[in-house]
Amino acid sequence: YGVYSKGFDNITIKDCDIYEGNVSGNNKYGIYLLGMNNSLIENITIKTIGSYSQGIELNNSNFNNLTSLKINTSGNYAHGIDLQGEGNNNSFYDLTILNGGSYTYGINVLGANNTFRKFKILKEGLMFFPPPPGSMPYEGIRIKGDGRKDNLFEEGSILTIRRGIVIDAADYNR
Repeated sequence: YGVYSKGFDNITIKDCDIYEGNVSGNNKYGIYLLGMNNSLIENITIKTIGSYSQGIELNNSNFNNLTSLKINTSGNYAHGIDLQGEGNNNSFYDLTILNGGSYTYGINVLGANNTFRKFKILKEGLMFFPPPPGSMPYEGIRIKGDGRKDNLFEEGSILTIRRGIVIDAADYNR
């Protein structure tokens, strides 16, 4: 991990470049936050390589502010931002996310009451339309699961080869 926090609150992570440069191995996160609340992450650039290597994962982390983030992931199943568990009431502002692998989401939300403002999500390698045969699914934003409601997305743009936003068994998102 570039940054790993388990159970600490009121943390500030600011003005960092996090590059995961080892091409071997998987599950290498830029930032992994487990049970972290009331914290600030600001002005961060992240690049990860490898399958399941999320840019940022928040797991059971609430009431955090994340702003001015540039995230580039290039592995399969490597989401830009992944909200897992009960990741609720987090605020994201000024995001640029570039995904290069297959089966990736720019933002994967399994939480409620999160706000995303001013975001750009791009799928790397969009030179072909329609996509070449065998290209794998990619969605800009996925919201999944019961109780995943009241997430707000404003001032965003998504350029993808599949679906921009997928809402699966989630209500009241806007």
